[in-house]
Amino acid sequence: PALGDFTRRYPSISLTVLTGNDNVNLQRAGIDLAIYFDDAPSAQLTHHFLMDEEILPVCSPEYAQRHDLTNTVINLSHCTLLHDRQAWSNDSGTDEWHSWAQHYAVNLPTSSG
Repeated sequence: PALGDFTRRYPSISLTVLTGNDNVNLQRAGIDLAIYFDDAPSAQLTHHFLMDEEILPVCSPEYAQRHDLTNTVINLSHCTLLHDRQAWSNDSGTDEWHSWAQHYAVNLPTSSG
């Protein structure tokens, strides 16, 4: 919604949105603004904190019903977990599930999926 409002208010500004986590030379690439997600910001860049991250499991209502997840997260241990392998530069690929499981005291095999 905010992006649509921005383009209506500033129609002469051309926006291109790209995703990735490669370090890019912003000047050489002709980029005016970049949003990086990393736990170790580069000392070569000016950075500002935007928001806290909240990680939570999501699935379709049908999947939740089929695996009895509607009232409990205990059964997640029997589900296939999807992993974000590019969350940040030194992430193992299972860190997010591991952190979530620890926070909610859920015994969850985070290495599979």
